[in-house]
Amino acid sequence: MERGSPDTESSGADSEMSGEELVERWVLYMNQNPKSTNTQLFCMLALLKAYAPESYLLMSECQKILGPPDPIHGGPPFEDRMEPFTFFIRKSSPNPGHEHVCMIDQVSAQCAVKVMAAIGIPRSATVTQMMNSLCGAQAEPHVLQFIKDLLTKRKMGQKGKENFSRLVEDIRKHESFNEALCVLKRASTIFKENAAFPQVVSRLYYIAKEPSDYVKAEEWAKRAINRAPDISYIADTLGQVYKRRLLKMGKGTGGIKSMADEAFRAFKDVERKADNEKPLEMDTEGTASIAATFNNQGLFGFLQVAKIAFEKLRDQQHKASLIQNKKMEVEDKFEFFEWYLTYSKPDKTTLATLLLEGCGDLLQTLHNKNSS
Repeated sequence: MERGSPDTESSGADSEMSGEELVERWVLYMNQNPKSTNTQLFCMLALLKAYAPESYLLMSECQKILGPPDPIHGGPPFEDRMEPFTFFIRKSSPNPGHEHVCMIDQVSAQCAVKVMAAIGIPRSATVTQMMNSLCGAQAEPHVLQFIKDLLTKRKMGQKGKENFSRLVEDIRKHESFNEALCVLKRASTIFKENAAFPQVVSRLYYIAKEPSDYVKAEEWAKRAINRAPDISYIADTLGQVYKRRLLKMGKGTGGIKSMADEAFRAFKDVERKADNEKPLEMDTEGTASIAATFNNQGLFGFLQVAKIAFEKLRDQQHKASLIQNKKMEVEDKFEFFEWYLTYSKPDKTTLATLLLEGCGDLLQTLHNKNSS
């Protein structure tokens, strides 16, 4: 781990110790005192910095976690209470009266998180405790935003966005699916108006659970829609649940047409909501529109469902019914994506994704079938 920056406050004893000795000291302390309030606060600061580098806690929030006595009532200074972690903590005051507290750097935080997990302080327990401690009836906006980033913010990969946030992925990898599920369900309970958390719960059920639980995924997708009934990106999750369920069904099995109809309705709802959205950013409560650009997932999902259903239906009468009922809509949406690919000049990743998902030659085949 790197040593502290010049604005990091540390005791004279700390300044005489090497970085390795300082680390050994807090690892030993954490191992012996895993439930002490200063260990708990250090774990929260480490988790925040490791997964949301711009995050911080206010000094007042740190004092709340540490508990009495507060320095203003004669208690010991913050630095003394945070020993032996003080050397790895930075304080700053960007706004008068709002002192920010965080880890000194992301590398130190990532190392600390690994140590925490190794000695029996899992990521899931730390983020849950942070929500329980700081997110009562009126959570501070910055705390909500940081927790939302921890649990819902996905990075871009080679094939588009990752399935889940890095923290959720690490909880799944190093702990279990159930621990990730419990954390997100707890977040959904605490932040009762936020649609992002039930949306991720839904995605966990149909992407990460083995085998997928489409009933639960549908239930949680609808909960998210109830919280944000006008946001197309939230509505899209329900369509994805139906589409994934349709994709997993065997060819010629019963229920393909009815499942396709559910998916068609869901994606048409996404399209309708996208048409009504204005380019606003989602607020920290997850209740405002997030359409910075037009959301075309409803159109794209509709075409994918048409393609999947056409390939899976073996009964020729059902195939003919699908073509007859969806011909005009499929043609209109196909023409939109022809225009999109021609004039919007998407980057290579986006174009490759569209082609791989069936918006290229395979979709042209469906278009020709529908036009015949």
